[in-house]
Amino acid sequence: MKLYISADIEGVGGIAHFDSGTAGQFDYGEARLWMTNEVVAACEGAREAGCDEVIVSDSHYNGRNIFVDRLPSYARLVRCWPRPLLMMEGVQEEGVVGAVFLGYHVGAASAEGLCPHTVNGGVFSDMRLDGASISETHISALTAGELGVPVLLATGDDAYARHAVEVLGEVETVVTKTALSHTAADTLTPEVCCGLIREATAKAVKRRADFKPYDRPWPMNFDIAFKGNRMAELMAMLPQFDRVNGYTIRSRPKSAREMSEILTFLNQMVSLK
Repeated sequence: MKLYISADIEGVGGIAHFDSGTAGQFDYGEARLWMTNEVVAACEGAREAGCDEVIVSDSHYNGRNIFVDRLPSYARLVRCWPRPLLMMEGVQEEGVVGAVFLGYHVGAASAEGLCPHTVNGGVFSDMRLDGASISETHISALTAGELGVPVLLATGDDAYARHAVEVLGEVETVVTKTALSHTAADTLTPEVCCGLIREATAKAVKRRADFKPYDRPWPMNFDIAFKGNRMAELMAMLPQFDRVNGYTIRSRPKSAREMSEILTFLNQMVSLK
């Protein structure tokens, strides 16, 4: 039995600002450790609940944040980019019974919560499926759900926990901190967060039969709004995309995997030197 963990950093306990998740910025080294320790806690909870293996996706920034030498021997780590399934690469493996979204955050269009963004805050201002704004939770849950894998647990700030329940319905949550603004938080200590995550992961895995995969009927209109108009102009030259306005393009993916591949391509293209 395998558990899948998609780990981001903005929702990790102790973190209150975008800078904490960026190399060379104040307390990034500490943030990596806090993230790693929360992942280890989730692994321990999974093991307690009977999992033989845990697949961890380092899904933040450059995909090289988690200290691999601190993970338990029964864990494996997916690192770096690009990956066809974006933040969910590895969830397609046989034997995965559920997914954990660890250290997640609200989407770019959210008026509350810490560090709101979707995929890449420096590039994308919003994403929509059939007209409704989506977050990384939608993208990751749809990717897992298409493969029959339910989301068991979501961790992050209080606004994110509410968002996860709104999107997924029945899901365990751990609130690591209270968002006071987009860049300020009242946070629990890393030690307390790890204890809560360990306990919640074990509980969620044990009641995995209570959760249903998140899925929606495809195809859907997928709108991507950039922060500038150059990428929209260029992408609209390709037959797969229509231009909705100066900053927004539209495609019509036939699956969650196809949506993830579009995002992987775009996010990597803007990073090329």
